[in-house]
Amino acid sequence: MFEKNLNLSIFYNEEVSLAFDNRSFTDYETELDWLHDQLIKCTSSAFNKCYPNQSSNRFSKPWWSEELTQYKRILNYNFNLWKCDSCTRYPNSINYHRYQLARKNFRKAVKHAQNKLLYNHYINIDKLRGTKPQKFWKTLRSLKKTTNPRQFTINNKKNNHDITNEFANHFNSLFNTPRIINDLTPPVREANESVGSESFLISTSDIIKSISMLKLGKSRDQYGILAEHIKFADNDNFISWLTTFYNNIFRNNKLPENLSSSILIPLVKLYKKSLNSPNNYRGISLIPIITKLLEYIILSKCSELADTHPCQFGFKSNSSILHDEFTLKETINQYDDKISSIYVRLV
Repeated sequence: MFEKNLNLSIFYNEEVSLAFDNRSFTDYETELDWLHDQLIKCTSSAFNKCYPNQSSNRFSKPWWSEELTQYKRILNYNFNLWKCDSCTRYPNSINYHRYQLARKNFRKAVKHAQNKLLYNHYINIDKLRGTKPQKFWKTLRSLKKTTNPRQFTINNKKNNHDITNEFANHFNSLFNTPRIINDLTPPVREANESVGSESFLISTSDIIKSISMLKLGKSRDQYGILAEHIKFADNDNFISWLTTFYNNIFRNNKLPENLSSSILIPLVKLYKKSLNSPNNYRGISLIPIITKLLEYIILSKCSELADTHPCQFGFKSNSSILHDEFTLKETINQYDDKISSIYVRLV
C-alpha cells in the first residue's frame, strides 16, 4: 500500500503530459484503456523514484536470503546454457546435467531456508513458556485452529474453468430471479426530473470533492486500479481530463461499456458448512474506480437519491441490519409477554 506522503504525480513525465494534452480518441473505451495504462505505468515509476531500494513485489518471502539469490543466479545461468543447447536431454549432454545439479541445489537451499525459519519460529514460541506464559498458551491455541480456506472443488468440479462456470451460473440464477411485486413495493422516485443533460455539468470542484470521498485500502478493480491511484494523483491535467470525460457522458447520455461492468469475488460465508456448495459463498461485486467516482459525483449533485425508507437499516450510514433484528425481537418479546398472537408477513 502506498503511503500518504507519496505524491503520485501521474503526469510528471513530460512525454506523458504531452500525450495527454494532444489526445485524440474516437470512443470512450479507447480513452479509458489509455487512462488505465497511464495510471499503472506512472504509479510504478513514481514508486520506484521515491523508493528505489524497495521492491514492488507483493509476494516477498521472509525466508529469502542473499545465499538463495546466488543459487538462483547459478540456476538461471545453467538454464540459459541448456536452452541454447536446444534443451536436449541426452545422457551425454553436459549442460543438461549442470542444469539438473543447479536445480537440485537451489531446491535444497530453499527447503533448508524454510525449515530454518520454521525452527526459529517454534524456538521463539518455546521461550515464551518461562517469560510470558499467558502469551505462550494463547499462541498455542491459535496454532490449533487449523482452518483451510483453500477450496478445490465446487459441485464436484475441480478444474478452474469449470469452477468459474459454476459460480457464474450460480450468481446468474440469483441475480436474474424475478422478484414478487406487490402493493408494498415503494414507488421509484425520479431525481432531478427537471434537470436536463445539457444543464447537468460537472465542475473541477465536484471532481475534487468526489475524489476525497474515495475510501483507501480497498481491493483493486478489474483494471488493477486502486483508489490510491486517483486520490494521490495531484495533477491539474488529470482533474481537467476527468471533468471533460464525465461531462461528455452526461452530454451524450451514453455510458461506456467498460464502466458498466464489474467482477464478482466469491467469499465464504461459514467455514463450518460445506465449501463444496456455491450457496455457501457470498458474491462481492467490484466496480471500476472510475465508475465509483461517477457514483459519488451523481450523489453529490442529486442528494435526494440518498433518501431511503425509514424502515431500511442496511446500506445506510450509522445503521446496521442488527438494528432491524433488535426491533423485530423486541416486538416479538412484547407480544409474547402479553400472551398475544403475532403475525409476520415476509415481503
